[in-house]
Amino acid sequence: MPKAESPLPPMSVYDCSSIRAALPFLSDHTYLNTGTEGLLAEPVLAEYLAAISRQEREGHAALEWRHAELERTRQAVADLLHAHADTITFSRNASDGHNIVLQGLDWQPGDELLISDQEHPALSHPAAYLQDKRGVKVRVFRIEADPLVTLRSVGAALTAKTRLIAFSHVSCESGIRLPAKRICQLAREHGAMSLLDGAQSLGAVPVDIQELACDFFVSNGHKWLCGPKGTGILYVRRNRLGALNLSGVGAGTFESFSWTGEEFSFGMQPSARRFEFGTRNHAALVGLRAALSWLHDLGFSNVYRHIGDLANNAHRILAEIPGVDVITPRSADKSAGIITFNVPGRNPAEIAQELRRQGIITRHTTTPPGVRTSAAYFNTEQDFARLADAIRTLL
Repeated sequence: MPKAESPLPPMSVYDCSSIRAALPFLSDHTYLNTGTEGLLAEPVLAEYLAAISRQEREGHAALEWRHAELERTRQAVADLLHAHADTITFSRNASDGHNIVLQGLDWQPGDELLISDQEHPALSHPAAYLQDKRGVKVRVFRIEADPLVTLRSVGAALTAKTRLIAFSHVSCESGIRLPAKRICQLAREHGAMSLLDGAQSLGAVPVDIQELACDFFVSNGHKWLCGPKGTGILYVRRNRLGALNLSGVGAGTFESFSWTGEEFSFGMQPSARRFEFGTRNHAALVGLRAALSWLHDLGFSNVYRHIGDLANNAHRILAEIPGVDVITPRSADKSAGIITFNVPGRNPAEIAQELRRQGIITRHTTTPPGVRTSAAYFNTEQDFARLADAIRTLL
């Protein structure tokens, strides 16, 4: 299937007006919620819809094409993460990745799982269920704007019983970027494993799995990569693959299988592909690769720079409004694309609802309470100027 033609040549100058022309929703909305769901550019959507059409029109006759597309997407994701393709598996979302790891480890009563105090339900809910059903003790460390304080909190919570540290690379609440490399190192030093949630980092800042040296990494394609929903990403370090029991098994799990009468034998898939079984929506992964291609044409270094510069400027604009407290650190190495702010004495959910009525799409947070915005690759300073004007009218 041919790739949908992109209206954009490789960019030496970041031209936001050309980018926004491919996102018609932005003509009458200020979209500041990529941290929840990104927007598909029209060429990406066209390629995704074409893949859906072929998959559904041709059925099993398209199986060979679908499998080839799956592996092309796997390689594209691996390249983005600086990982090997055999360590990448696809699921529906980051929640799936967390469950594959948390349910797959051979926990013993009294083992401890360490998470942060600002986790998304994708992690905090499986952690709570694990404690309830498996007798695993869930301990919590505090995220602070100062990475050294966060590290001290991690160190204080670690014990000889800690089996896994699971935490967000960037908090979905405060927007604070955690010192992930150092936390993963602390885990290794204490004989524990590390699970890094990159839902708010992948596509917003560079992510190098080799440098971070985590054991597991989860993310998705529908946030900062601005790809389709239903595209979850899980990385499993090769020497940790055998540590995960399978919570589900089906066609695709085994590399070989034979069954004669009541006797059967099988050989497990030797790669992270073992977690992919049954009929899958490969068209969504074609859409994910189209999104990666779109961002690649813009230049990921350009995208990261734009997001960083815009987030820094947004922080300044919001901090200048009397009565507004910006929660997210301004320093680039302590944040990413999220900027969360609070208006003391005002309900953040009500502020977010009023902004939505004005066509400004944000969301509210609870820990800490605030209004969360996202500085995505297609946003502009004008978007945040409009947000600031709206906030002033609410004060």
